[in-house]
Amino acid sequence: MKKENRKKVYNTTESIKKVLRYVVPRNLRKKLKNLYFPDKIAWSIKRKNIKKFYAHFINKNDLVFDIGANKGQFTEIFAELAKKVIVLEPNKDLVKVLLNKFKKNDKIIVVPKGVSDKGEIKDFYVNLDQDCCSTFSKEFKESRISKHTPNWEKRDKIEMTTLDKLIEKYGKPKFIKIDVEGYEKEVLGGLNIPVKFLSFEFSRLFKELKDTEDCIKKIKKLSKNSKFNFSFSHDYEFVSEWGNPEKIIKQIKNTVKNLEDIKDQDELLKLWGKIGGDIYVKMF
Repeated sequence: MKKENRKKVYNTTESIKKVLRYVVPRNLRKKLKNLYFPDKIAWSIKRKNIKKFYAHFINKNDLVFDIGANKGQFTEIFAELAKKVIVLEPNKDLVKVLLNKFKKNDKIIVVPKGVSDKGEIKDFYVNLDQDCCSTFSKEFKESRISKHTPNWEKRDKIEMTTLDKLIEKYGKPKFIKIDVEGYEKEVLGGLNIPVKFLSFEFSRLFKELKDTEDCIKKIKKLSKNSKFNFSFSHDYEFVSEWGNPEKIIKQIKNTVKNLEDIKDQDELLKLWGKIGGDIYVKMF
């Protein structure tokens, strides 16, 4: 299937998913989860491209940290590319999924903790409609980005660790993937050892990239010669050349102008693939 056709099919299935979230009750969606075909179709279409993309960063003898693994969609790919994957997931229900899914895979170690700038016990806000939106960030929970998933009735107390402590225990990774829904700055706050590659999420709906810029400042302190790149949500291809972060932030902001004037949630959802994604960092 040609690239442009894969993208059309994927975008169509993403649109179907968003419609179903509104019209199908949550309890019925749970009963139908094994038949929820858009997820499966979309993932099978993208998986090969995603693996090829992450092969830019990961080789067969490498260690990878997957911070915020959800159901292990990327963990599985990382394990195919790397020697060992350390998986951090704070959602207690998803930890059970991960342990069951990878119980026979000796490349993967599942750690049922959150990651922050210090070891402590923190509140974890669980989104019962979309587990991928669950977060340690109260600001994220109350931001524009999570208004379309308002079911935040559950809160868990979770033990936290830091990237430095994980490195001390498991070794220095070649690549760190950070997917923590608005808690990126705190996660990077616990890293004081440069690593070869890392990625973290951004969204213009959360503080208009202020935290993203703070993350970049932290990384520049670790390695002043760091190079940056980015991809938009679900694309898994670089939009820019590796370079300075100021240019990348400007490019992201120029993709959709006057975003603050858009109040309608449906309009924001249509723009999702142009206002969020991942920043990639090459430290040395």
